[in-house]
Amino acid sequence: MDRVLTHGFAYKTDETGTVGLIHNKRMQQFITIGNNEQEYQKLGFDKSLNDCLINGLFNYCGIMDVRHQFFGDIHLIDEQARLAILERVEHITEQNLVDNE
Repeated sequence: MDRVLTHGFAYKTDETGTVGLIHNKRMQQFITIGNNEQEYQKLGFDKSLNDCLINGLFNYCGIMDVRHQFFGDIHLIDEQARLAILERVEHITEQNLVDNE
């Protein structure tokens, strides 16, 4: 992400401070994790993600509508579960397109 969300493209800094340059954009993240989602939340990693990526990076660059979806136990899933995840990703993406019209 550091190679894409760079100074001069994603944000700029001048004598008045730093301002994001990516406006009127929506973002959807699909995040795969090794733990199950409940354990991830219990450990507070979901809040850390919000602080670091959503507020700490994407909002900083001006992207204010950031959505994310976790898919846990990714290393334990079988082919059927993997296909179910891909179907869920497709459904969420299609719904986001409809919502954006």
